[in-house]
Amino acid sequence: MIDKEAYANYISSPPWKQKRAAALDRANHRCEVCGFSKWSRMLEVHHKTYERFTRELPSDLMVVCTECHKEQDRIRAEESQARGRRALRKARLNGWATKKYGDNWTQRTDTESIEEEFSEWLEMQ
Repeated sequence: MIDKEAYANYISSPPWKQKRAAALDRANHRCEVCGFSKWSRMLEVHHKTYERFTRELPSDLMVVCTECHKEQDRIRAEESQARGRRALRKARLNGWATKKYGDNWTQRTDTESIEEEFSEWLEMQ
């Protein structure tokens, strides 16, 4: 999670203002979700991800109106939770398979069947 003070400092910095202006220009000053222009609604620049916070790529940013921003924040939160669940499952699979088949289990040709076996094991828990 990003520190609120660090976020506030960055959002008021010249590098962010340049990235924000570039994103608005790329989107022709329109919401990339609903299409409303800066003349109809206030526009904001949304971080699709915070993975590269302060080093954002243009593709990490999206121009949205204030209404669409709320929905995009919800989508980002859901995607982040899903990534966390996948990472946890992967870590559990690795621990289980390492215990059962040894450290080099990923080098086996039947990793797909091992993953299926792990899924079945999970269901029994």
